[in-house]
Amino acid sequence: MGSLVVYGAGATVLLGTVGSARTPEEVEDMAVRSGDDAVRALGRLVGATSTGIDGLLDDRLPDGVEALPPAPGGDPDRWLHAGTGDPATVGGWGVPASYDLVPDARLRAVLTGTVPADLATLAPADRHAYVRHSVDLAMRGGATSGVVYPAAVCEIARSMRVRNVGGASAGAIAAAFTAAAELGRSSGREGTSPGTAAGTAAGTAAGSVAGDPPGAGHLRAGFTGLADVLTWLLQLDGPAPGRGAREEFRLAQLFRPVRAQQGVFDVVVAVMRRRWWAVPLAYGGAVGRVPAAAVLVLVLLAGLALALLVGPSSAPGLLGGALVVVAGLVSGLLLGLVAWQQRGRARPAQPTPVLRRLAEAASSRPRATHARTGAAAGVVLVVAAVVLSGVGVATLQAAVLLQTVLVTLSLVLLASLVLLAGAVRWVATARRRSYGLVAGSTRRSRPRLLSRLVGAPAPTVDRALVPWLSDGLAELAGLPGTLLRFGHLWQGPGFEPVLETDDGSATAAEASVRALAASPARRLINLEVMTTDLSRGRPFRFPLAVAEPGDRTATEEASLWFDPGDLCAALAADGRGGTDVLPREVVDAMTDLTPRRTVPLVDGSGEVTLHRLPHPWNLPVVVAVRISLALPVLFTAVRLYRLLPEGQARDDLGRTLHADGAPVASQAHPVVAQELWWSDGGITSNFPVHLFDAVLPRWPSLGLTLGSHPPGQPTQDVWLPQDWNVPPAPVGDLGAGYLGLLAAVLGAARSWRDTLHSSLPGFRSRVAAVRQHPGEGGVSLFMPRATVAALALRGAVAGARLRERFRDDAQWERHRWLRLRVGATALEDTRARVARAVPWYEQLLAERGDGLKGLADVLPGDPTLPPGPAWYVPAPGFWDHVDHVLDAQTDPPPDPGLLAGGPSPEPSFGLTPPT
Repeated sequence: MGSLVVYGAGATVLLGTVGSARTPEEVEDMAVRSGDDAVRALGRLVGATSTGIDGLLDDRLPDGVEALPPAPGGDPDRWLHAGTGDPATVGGWGVPASYDLVPDARLRAVLTGTVPADLATLAPADRHAYVRHSVDLAMRGGATSGVVYPAAVCEIARSMRVRNVGGASAGAIAAAFTAAAELGRSSGREGTSPGTAAGTAAGTAAGSVAGDPPGAGHLRAGFTGLADVLTWLLQLDGPAPGRGAREEFRLAQLFRPVRAQQGVFDVVVAVMRRRWWAVPLAYGGAVGRVPAAAVLVLVLLAGLALALLVGPSSAPGLLGGALVVVAGLVSGLLLGLVAWQQRGRARPAQPTPVLRRLAEAASSRPRATHARTGAAAGVVLVVAAVVLSGVGVATLQAAVLLQTVLVTLSLVLLASLVLLAGAVRWVATARRRSYGLVAGSTRRSRPRLLSRLVGAPAPTVDRALVPWLSDGLAELAGLPGTLLRFGHLWQGPGFEPVLETDDGSATAAEASVRALAASPARRLINLEVMTTDLSRGRPFRFPLAVAEPGDRTATEEASLWFDPGDLCAALAADGRGGTDVLPREVVDAMTDLTPRRTVPLVDGSGEVTLHRLPHPWNLPVVVAVRISLALPVLFTAVRLYRLLPEGQARDDLGRTLHADGAPVASQAHPVVAQELWWSDGGITSNFPVHLFDAVLPRWPSLGLTLGSHPPGQPTQDVWLPQDWNVPPAPVGDLGAGYLGLLAAVLGAARSWRDTLHSSLPGFRSRVAAVRQHPGEGGVSLFMPRATVAALALRGAVAGARLRERFRDDAQWERHRWLRLRVGATALEDTRARVARAVPWYEQLLAERGDGLKGLADVLPGDPTLPPGPAWYVPAPGFWDHVDHVLDAQTDPPPDPGLLAGGPSPEPSFGLTPPT
């Protein structure tokens, strides 16, 4: 009797039939654990317990189905995640010794304390160990990333030292936490608690016993603090909750709306909690006082009209007729909404019978649930409509009943128009609210009764998101009570912020850290996050480049300025409303170091007092994270400014306009302030996998991304292809309406570059995708503990698989060969293009710049003449260097067939603007 066997090749699944004899490498697990089982498993891993990687998988396979390594009957040691040699283990995240990297304390200090720029100064053995224990990380945005990435990073950090880390949107939070945790480890403070002397002073040596457990919502230093994040989110920091314990939804509690937007946020909460019966109730409380008063007036007028029609003796009929229409309309609306949702859902691909059995037995997808509350509300409304219709028919004559229905329908129609007008007005005046609902630092207030009805949790969290992030970053870095700045990541815990000059020029006190701004390779930890300037329609990478005085590429126009009142309501000037984007102590820390100026606004509406955004080493890390995670509509956009110098008015041919013998100025003041609205980094690059990549990397640059399960594969929660696995392009469903089309258009516009990067050879084998089931992805703030635990376990599996792949010497050697092969092909393609173009530059090269010296005298000014020379004067030796470079590119001539047969698709080199 044969049995069905599932062969797992990396992330692939093959089905076949073998004999009944079992081989030693068989594994009876598939799909990451879920439900309460996931909570229990994660509760053990965040402590001192570790287990084999296969111990995180569900063991509920149906009879006759088994999982085998890719070579059944072969050498079990060749299976990367099992075997008799050094099987992969997962967990023990709460123990500082888990992150020792190597047993030798001297070598450990070299690995954690040496910057990449000094790599060549190390001994050959140390240099080899340095490269093999180094890694860069890029993290995709997504609300779910906050629960997926901590466990993945903990697993990677057990064997790798993070050199560069970056992300976008919510991925920026994970990237910043990773950078801070690496600083905590590199400074020897791994595992120290905020309340201990070691946590506030020198700390304990790496690998020491952890300090006292942190308080609620607080974190230990280093990567043990990332385990504390999961402990806190899963409510494992108190008495062990049993089945059915009250969900606190701590993640959701961090998102506090601006008080004026509480009503609209209640609508969002009702939708997230799928309490459809409460959506009309929440909407009624969100439209504002004026529409609500107008609806009340309409109700009174309708009641008066009905009383005149049917007379006082027909009051029961009056009430019945009105309720008939209202109940019928509301029930029809709710049931129609449910039907429309079901119609718009894509039908899943039909899996094979075996995969259907696997999905039923061992998939991590949430079990089917029914919206009982919504269905019950719909049934009640339908029954009420039927009963009240009978009351109306029995009480009123036909003509009077018809008049009652018509008046009530008119009431409903007019009230709907008033409520719609309120919604339109809210949309049209979004600028007053900084285009969002959640500022980030709003203080806790007593929840309204309506908020509790729509599903808002009882308040148990003492801080909003941004203060929690700010405190957590400092605690992870081993600097509790300190505002973590980029200078700490670059220079170490001893960094001290430096007062900045009015013109931004260098001072002696900042000479050393200013050099780090120009050379990321000299930074202890390099953190970079993506954000989007909506006003200029382009991405930016924080921390920004330093704006040097006199630098034409970083003039006063390019520097960023901020109004403290825009970031903290308590600092808002009279007449200028503010929102609590950042805690006051963060804003004060920025204003204490930077110059300020009072300038007119570009629209002539008044003046504003601005401070220059601090130099990157002085910039608090939480500021860059908050700007990056500003998810449109949910989070308020961040308003910054640039100073726009006076220009000259010109005609359509570029000529300067003059009046009374003087050029006409483009604005009324020499310098004006122009608003710049900054939003989510994921708008322009949600998965910046390219951040730290190189043609020939010295160590791997890994990526963590989020995605959905492909059709027919509900049991495969972590996708990590090998370089020989060419994954098909992901296919999304557009749905049945225009909303699906619009979502697909926006998704393609913002993610096409990231998608193509992730599928290139040399990229795809180092990007692990954590897959999410419906209801787990998107902006899911109200995920139950079981879902959070299941997602975290998937992150742990993804991190462990990446770690095991790239700590293996054979896998690393293959990856280096692949990168060399791909890089050589791309360089050869570039060489061929240069060779074809060189003949057109022969005269310029022969003259060695002599023909350029008179350009300033003959160059037409369209629209202006260049300042000084008409060409960029090179340094001595430039022409000899160019001759050497071009000779190397063209002699011998490129051989088109030399690199044929390389991996596909072949990447191409090109000039791209910096971000």
